[in-house]
Amino acid sequence: MTDYSDVSANNVHAIGRAFCLDGDEGNIGVWHMLPKTMSYEYREKGVHPSDDEMEKLLSLEKYPIIFYLHGNSFDRTTGHRVELYNVLNKLDFQVVAFDYRGYGDSDGNPTEGGLVNDSRLVYDYVKRHSGNNTVVLWGHSMGTGVATKLAMDLSLEGQAPDGLILESPFNNLRDAIMGHLLSIVSNFVPVFLWRLAFSEITRKTPISGSGPTVVK
Repeated sequence: MTDYSDVSANNVHAIGRAFCLDGDEGNIGVWHMLPKTMSYEYREKGVHPSDDEMEKLLSLEKYPIIFYLHGNSFDRTTGHRVELYNVLNKLDFQVVAFDYRGYGDSDGNPTEGGLVNDSRLVYDYVKRHSGNNTVVLWGHSMGTGVATKLAMDLSLEGQAPDGLILESPFNNLRDAIMGHLLSIVSNFVPVFLWRLAFSEITRKTPISGSGPTVVK
């Protein structure tokens, strides 16, 4: 059984903090993982940073933040996602990853607006504690739709993110979801996820004032 409360138990190499935020349908599970350099320093001291310390570390501009929005299958503990966290941590990025409502240890049922609301909840938490630090959105597969909608909303409010990375959008998204449907029939993809993943990415509203957008 997955232990969402212990980051290291899920093969994350960095020191991390597992916590929940209060969403509109219950708890939203979140991980904050430190960069390699900070993890090493704390381990050398033989201490683990407190929750308050972890929040303060978000503001260290030497260590930018990747805000990760995962795809439709499984949750934030999935092996290939953990491998990405480890690579990013090794490059001295902080990583914040979470599960949308209905995924992992997060309460509720997924809806189009709900996924975006959850991403905004966690993003706002990060921004409250990150000061002037760089925060880059990284969306994978279905998460590219959520990330794009979040970036658009933020841009329209005059507070665009520092960067946006879209991994496997468009062509690869349909294949990935269909493959998931065939292998795990019980985990169906509601129509709204298709609409969110495609219509938000293809919408012509510009994301103005943001940092670079990278499509992988």
